[in-house]
Amino acid sequence: TTATTATTATTATTATTATTATTATTATTAPQPSKTTFNGKDVKVGDEVTVTYYIQTEKLCEDFQGYFYYGNKSTSDTTGIELKSFYIREDLPGLMCNTAPAGKIIFTGVSPLNPYDFRTKGKFISATFKINEANYDYYANAVFEVLSAVDGTNYVNFGKIENPFTWEGSTSTEPTTTSSTTKPSGDYAIINGVKCKVGSTITYNLYAKTPYEVGDYQGYVLYSNDLLKATDLTVKQTTTPAFTNIDDTEDYPGQSVVTFNWQDSMTTLDFSKEDLFVSVKFKVTAAGTGSIEDYIVCFDDKDMNYLIDYGVIKDPDTSLRDEVIAEEGPTTTSSTTATTATTATTATTATTATTATTATTATTATTATTATTATTATTATTATTATTATTATTATT
Repeated sequence: TTATTATTATTATTATTATTATTATTATTAPQPSKTTFNGKDVKVGDEVTVTYYIQTEKLCEDFQGYFYYGNKSTSDTTGIELKSFYIREDLPGLMCNTAPAGKIIFTGVSPLNPYDFRTKGKFISATFKINEANYDYYANAVFEVLSAVDGTNYVNFGKIENPFTWEGSTSTEPTTTSSTTKPSGDYAIINGVKCKVGSTITYNLYAKTPYEVGDYQGYVLYSNDLLKATDLTVKQTTTPAFTNIDDTEDYPGQSVVTFNWQDSMTTLDFSKEDLFVSVKFKVTAAGTGSIEDYIVCFDDKDMNYLIDYGVIKDPDTSLRDEVIAEEGPTTTSSTTATTATTATTATTATTATTATTATTATTATTATTATTATTATTATTATTATTATTATTATT
């Protein structure tokens, strides 16, 4: 009996030792990538990568829950990748977000009485990450666990897509390296993905389109006060002038915003073809990364029907599109770098996305000025399919 017991113990120990040794050897010898990538694209240490998702559903939605996953595929954790900023639409009642978990951002919302209007394709969520270590394969992607319409239709149920909807992602990179022909990054601000020279003037344009005659509107332009100073404002109006203020510090305490308000009971505005709605000029006062965003409180037809209400587009035939135009493009080692930021902004903000022809023009531009012209040409294009938007994203990369 004693001999049998000893043999059993020896066998168990041997088996355990062999298994442990094999596991340790496998983990130690796992190959590390010879280059640095993010979502399959080559990046460098110091680069900041922004991943953005756009949504469109056929019906109004009452709830959603999702996750924005990110990390290092090579190490199965977040080694070498840093979450710098996170954005989600601000017009979502009942919204809750949690960025604390490593490698995962949680976003949820429930609002059956004031449903979410995703019927017009638009930006839903984005996150910016910094690459801190080389020779790793990084990733970031956002998925829904639940997405339900007010009539009970399940677009996504427990992570399974049950009904079709638009959920498109794009990845854009902002290089941070310099060379003898590239001015230091400290000389520039990054506004909505566009490089803008400190001391220069940039223009923020907001375009509107609707088949209805517009009788009144009210809204704000919110911007990074630490990087920009508003200097001029133009809005579309009739002979009845709009009330405007480029330095409103009352509506948003502690922050300067641009405000505009117009109403005319006798004459209406025509946006049947996409037209310039609001244009604001800013002085770039400091280097850094910031943003300019619109918030339309109301945009009504002549009968006071809501086309846009508190930032939510209520009418499916009404759309907004914005852009940032830099006065002077940065000096770079190649025209591709100069046009990349402009293309990224077009893909991000446009509800009428860039066509393949426009993307080609931007890529082949020889100067930053030409690239800006290509962006302006984008405003004349009409809405395209998801395939076209994907082309614009590819050109950006």
